[in-house]
Amino acid sequence: MGIGTNSPASVLHKEGNTNGYNTAPLIYFGSTSTANAAVRDWAIGPADSDYGNFHIFQGASTGAAAVGTAQIAFTIDSNKNVGIRTSIPSS
Repeated sequence: MGIGTNSPASVLHKEGNTNGYNTAPLIYFGSTSTANAAVRDWAIGPADSDYGNFHIFQGASTGAAAVGTAQIAFTIDSNKNVGIRTSIPSS
């Protein structure tokens, strides 16, 4: 299935412009639960001005948006360096 592409390269292929969060090919996991204050929304994908990076994003609180620079929980940069709680991992 292709989302944003007419020629999917795999079973699920999502394509978009990584220049901005609103156009990037992110997968968003939202929760409507209010059962616990620790409930968070999550997102994964490539989106930022440091081209080539891949992120896992976490919302700051229940119901808060999970996408944005402040929400980056994990990064793999274009050099395959890994960072936790940073968008700029070092080697």
